[in-house]
Amino acid sequence: MLAITPVNLKMPKGYNFRIKNTGHAVAGVMPPDEFVRFAGVSAGVNEGVNEGVNADLINTAGNSRVNFRGAPYKIDFSLMKIPEKGEILAKDAIRVYEKFKLGNYLDIGDDIYNFSRNSEIRQHNLSFLDLVKAPEEKKKFIEYYKELTGFPDLYKVSENIKIKFVEALMTASEILNKSYGNEGRHYYDVIQAGYDGVCSVGRHKALPGSDLDKAYVIIRGRGKVGIDDDVCVKNFKWKLWDNTDQRILSYNHDAAAFPQVYTAAQFKSLLGKADEACMRLNIKKSKTDENTLLKRTQIAQFFEIPTTAYARYKALQVEYKKDYIEANEFYIKLCEQFPGLSYGNKFKEPDKEMMKNIGFVIETMRDGVYFTKFGKMDYSILKNSVTFNLTNLSQLRALKNHNDMKPKRLAREKLQTDFPQWEVDKQYRFVKTLIESSCANNTDFTQEFREYFSRGGPDLFEPLIQKLKY
Repeated sequence: MLAITPVNLKMPKGYNFRIKNTGHAVAGVMPPDEFVRFAGVSAGVNEGVNEGVNADLINTAGNSRVNFRGAPYKIDFSLMKIPEKGEILAKDAIRVYEKFKLGNYLDIGDDIYNFSRNSEIRQHNLSFLDLVKAPEEKKKFIEYYKELTGFPDLYKVSENIKIKFVEALMTASEILNKSYGNEGRHYYDVIQAGYDGVCSVGRHKALPGSDLDKAYVIIRGRGKVGIDDDVCVKNFKWKLWDNTDQRILSYNHDAAAFPQVYTAAQFKSLLGKADEACMRLNIKKSKTDENTLLKRTQIAQFFEIPTTAYARYKALQVEYKKDYIEANEFYIKLCEQFPGLSYGNKFKEPDKEMMKNIGFVIETMRDGVYFTKFGKMDYSILKNSVTFNLTNLSQLRALKNHNDMKPKRLAREKLQTDFPQWEVDKQYRFVKTLIESSCANNTDFTQEFREYFSRGGPDLFEPLIQKLKY
């Protein structure tokens, strides 16, 4: 397992955080709660945080937890000497947009309770875009945006997203390792990180502010499942959030956009629990299965579906199925072995939600893309895992060979040549739409640009997710 290479990065401001609406600094590293964990947060508690009292962690009244996500921070334009009406220059718009590097200004973390109010705050924060009116000022802002993001070259945009992800991982790791001194200098080493590889970033068709589908991070941790490793994960999520430039890589699309983070011990524990469930289901690999699967791969169209459970489930990885439930008989049966809700240690007694989440990570680790900057897990502990070999939640193996020419992807290819030919006002409207699309306020696209953003159909994952959870 590899430690990351140290880099010369300055400690960001706000490392010693403040609790909301108090002036008391809190020394040291204090773990925030789970990323986007809504349980126990009362409606109306997390009011918009004005700029004078911005906090890395927000105290949620009514309980003792702290959470680094909540209502979005509200920009005080008067402090920036920027009017809320009339007209502004590109340089003023750029000053405001620089704040969006921190994701809190477009935060969706508290939306389950306060969507309407939070949406109003985000709309307020985005309102400066409407005040750039002169064509020459719009052009200046467009040029700044192109230089920042790489747009409209979607290959550059996609590479930039991956670079920002790695930079944020390294920064979070270095800050936290340093904070523990010699004793814990490797707790936050990144052992492996990756994503699914068939998303818009993987296909080099991403727009600025996209996320990395099925992204995951495995850190070293303290070596055993328990509260200490829980603290490591919470700290790492906190610092990953703080140090990600969310103008490039946004986690404010939905709750699933943020990477899954585990320590090595947590990952191994959940994989072990999954394999124990396979034993109870009598799903195991034999030499016969291996020979059968080899033949099926070579002459798939002529060979009958294997009769053993292992080989039958393995065969589902060969061909993409639009019905994700049909493609996942194995993992549905596996999740049925776990309770709907666990009241104990969720790594020793996992519930369906935990097993669903780790399933996507397992498959992405096996068939997705990992960042060579960090190395990867010791696969000797994985190759004999039934779960590792059979998981097919995202159908990544089939999708790699699937000729997926969706209308949206074709439209994006055309966008790269069309955008430079548009007149300035249309270019600016599109850039404005891109910025708004990086958060939950992106649901009302103008018909003019809908083709570049719409899914082009229903969410194929949702029926499977519901099946796994209930």
